Amino acid sequence: MTQVFARSSMYNLMHEGLLQQISDPDDRNYEPLIDFENQSILRLPYFGRVHFVKEKMGLLCSSLILFYWIYGNWYTYNFIIIPHIIDGFLQPHAIILYGVISILTIVAFFRASFADPGKVYKDTHEMNSYGDDWTWCKICCIRRPNRSHHCKKCGHCTLKMDHHCPWINNCVGEGNHYLFMQLVFYAFVLSFMTLVLCILHMYVLPRCRSCDIQSVAVVYNRMCTYIAVGMSICMTCSSFGLFFTNHLSLHFDFTTLEWIILLGEIKKKQLGLPRIL
Repeated sequence: MTQVFARSSMYNLMHEGLLQQISDPDDRNYEPLIDFENQSILRLPYFGRVHFVKEKMGLLCSSLILFYWIYGNWYTYNFIIIPHIIDGFLQPHAIILYGVISILTIVAFFRASFADPGKVYKDTHEMNSYGDDWTWCKICCIRRPNRSHHCKKCGHCTLKMDHHCPWINNCVGEGNHYLFMQLVFYAFVLSFMTLVLCILHMYVLPRCRSCDIQSVAVVYNRMCTYIAVGMSICMTCSSFGLFFTNHLSLHFDFTTLEWIILLGEIKKKQLGLPRIL
């Protein structure tokens, strides 16, 4: 894993130099520096480079993640934390703890979504840091380092591409794999905390004494709680599975695409089919 983070830092330095060749560093209009069919790289004030993929399904999936984050925070604070703090059943530290984890999660989400995953540029072949084992992309018509793959969603080749994740509307590659790992870890912690608070709210903590009987927290308590529990269970299981499988992949230095190709070759060998890749 240390090698992955080191290679990511090396890529960021290399990519910064390539962008300086492509764009004017004194440009202050903040227009798109690179605009392809499915993705753009913007230079924004205070944020620097922003990688944005224009893909409908990815935008829909990432919007659902944002909705889950907004709903989870709204429900947890208004239905559980604040009412039970007022009644004296929870400590005020719960607001700070949950808020910190929630902020870390949404920041990791935007960083993983808008970070460049490791786009291969045409002049990348001048860099010899990736060795001599290069391949040719028939779609991009460029030479690319070994273990790079072309993503149809993003419309470019990505260095050490792991997979394209619709939930962040971006590829997961050498440039943002560590950000993706941060995201799934924080998402697991936040979802697990929400699930525990929901269980305490349903079976352990008493009914809210300070709440108005006509308030939303009382009238729609059961329905909103069931929605929050279902969403928390789904997010907890999926984020834990992603974190566990990606951690194993980093440990064995294998990407998700390479696992899929390897399993496909094993299946073809068992069936006696000729190798294609």
